Amino acid sequence: MKKLTNFVLALFSIVVAGAMTLGFVGCTSESPLDSSGKLSSPGEVRILQMESGPLTFGADGPEPITVSGLITPKKGGTLVLRQGVYAKDDRKKKDKKHSPRQGIALKLRARPGSVDRAMTVQLTLQNPDIDMEFGPHGAVFNRDLLLNVKAIGLDLTDVNTETLGIYYVNSETGEWEKAEHARLRVKAAIGFIKILKVRIPHFSRYALAWSN
Repeated sequence: MKKLTNFVLALFSIVVAGAMTLGFVGCTSESPLDSSGKLSSPGEVRILQMESGPLTFGADGPEPITVSGLITPKKGGTLVLRQGVYAKDDRKKKDKKHSPRQGIALKLRARPGSVDRAMTVQLTLQNPDIDMEFGPHGAVFNRDLLLNVKAIGLDLTDVNTETLGIYYVNSETGEWEKAEHARLRVKAAIGFIKILKVRIPHFSRYALAWSN
C-alpha cells in the first residue's frame, strides 16, 4: 500500500510539472528579434525606400545614418536628420538640379516635461530603406515625442496611400502597428511624402511604410 501511495504521488508530481511547463511555453511572447539578434520584418507591412538607391555610401557600400542629441526635462529638445536635397550644404547650392533628386528630412521634437531627467537620444536611419531605430531602445516618455517626416524620390509604385504612414514594432507581439499622425501629404509623381506630428510614445523600431 505504501509503495502504491508513493507511486501515485510521483506520478502526480510529473503531471503537475508537465502542465506548468506547457503553461509557460504557451504564454511566451513572440520576439521581433531573429536568430542574429537583429529586428526582423514581421507582418504584411512594406517599408518604403529611395527609388534611385542609397543616400550615402561607405567603403563597403550603403551605410546607416545616425544623429544624436540631448533632451532635458525643462526645455525638451530637438533631433534633426537631413540627407540628399534636404541637407544644408545641398540647399545652399545655386544649382538645385540633383541627379537623382532624392532626400529625406526627419525632425524629432521633445516638448518640455517629456522626460524626468536629461537623456541623450539617438536616431539611426537605414539606407535606402526608410527604416528608423530610436534609442535608447525601450525608453518611454511622460509626453509623446513628435516626429515630422519629409521625403522625396521614394518608390511609390503600387503603394496604398490609404494605409501609408509611420509604423512601429510592438515589442511584445513582434507585429507592426500604425502610429498616430496629424497630417499626411503625398505627391506620387515625384515620390514625395510629408507627415506631420507623428506621435512617438516610446523608443522602438519605426518605419515609413504601408500595408495591403
